[in-house]
Amino acid sequence: MSHPIELTQSEAREVIAALSAEPAGTGSTSDERRLNVREQFEEAFGFENETTQEGLVDQAKDLLDNESKERVSLSDREAETVVEALSSFEGTADTDRETVRDLRETFESEYDVHGGR
Repeated sequence: MSHPIELTQSEAREVIAALSAEPAGTGSTSDERRLNVREQFEEAFGFENETTQEGLVDQAKDLLDNESKERVSLSDREAETVVEALSSFEGTADTDRETVRDLRETFESEYDVHGGR
């Protein structure tokens, strides 16, 4: 069963970055799930076309108006995948740890799943 979570454009970008930061493994189920969840976020937030001219214009608009919210529906298992990715991403030097931690805690609370921290 899945239910929606509402996120801003910038929060969705953090989730996508966290899901992308995990190195691809051997094509395991968790690798496939991570890819599927990332693609689901990209589609829900309209990020899949960002490499086109139109996509770059949209991306620039999003940076100016990154508080608009969209909904994405996730199963508990998909939410757990997000929490695990955010938990790992939280420890990297190039991230805003507080923002990532807050986002991870939001997913943990909404879906009653817990990561490795």
